[in-house]
Amino acid sequence: MDLYYVNNEPREAGQHQVHKLGCELFPLTYIYLGPFSTCQEALDKARQYFPRVDVCPSCCALRSKKVFFDRG
Repeated sequence: MDLYYVNNEPREAGQHQVHKLGCELFPLTYIYLGPFSTCQEALDKARQYFPRVDVCPSCCALRSKKVFFDRG
């Protein structure tokens, strides 16, 4: 599990970003969200504080984690 935080100050687009502890873009002012298994869980929690939230593209972008194997 990772520890997640949401910044207090919105970005240019008006969205607050969710970050993992240790992110290179970690905000100066933040709210501790708690430990979560996924970024999506932290994002859901952050919506209790702010209506417009997004994940940090550096530390917790919501990407597909598909694995492909070469059978040849």
